[in-house]
Amino acid sequence: MIHYTAEYIFVNILKELEMYKPELLDKPAVLCINKMDTIADDNHDVNDIRHRKSYEDWQKIPEGIMHPEKVLKLYDVFYISAKTGANVARVKQRLREIIDEIDDAKKGPHRLMLMEKNLAPPLGDDELDYQ
Repeated sequence: MIHYTAEYIFVNILKELEMYKPELLDKPAVLCINKMDTIADDNHDVNDIRHRKSYEDWQKIPEGIMHPEKVLKLYDVFYISAKTGANVARVKQRLREIIDEIDDAKKGPHRLMLMEKNLAPPLGDDELDYQ
């Protein structure tokens, strides 16, 4: 039986995504590693995985393995258990934060100026419709 490491699988998936549709690697990403409830705390592979925080950490793969040409923007790495719910709430919270960050960055000062130009003048109290 062949034993593939988490690093090998992760980089292999990225390479497959790049070959399928390269622009997918331009999208923001979060890495969630599931099944953490099934692994003992003293498992050396898992302890190694837990210390990886960035794409560069995940890219340390032996020579001869294909690496993607693009660098993925990895916002965060989470170790979860969908079965027990461990860390799932934190993932959802972080995803919301990331979406808000990206949305705020897209709005930027130029978009705000355009919105201000297109706003109607404020209504007076006598013009408000309370129905």
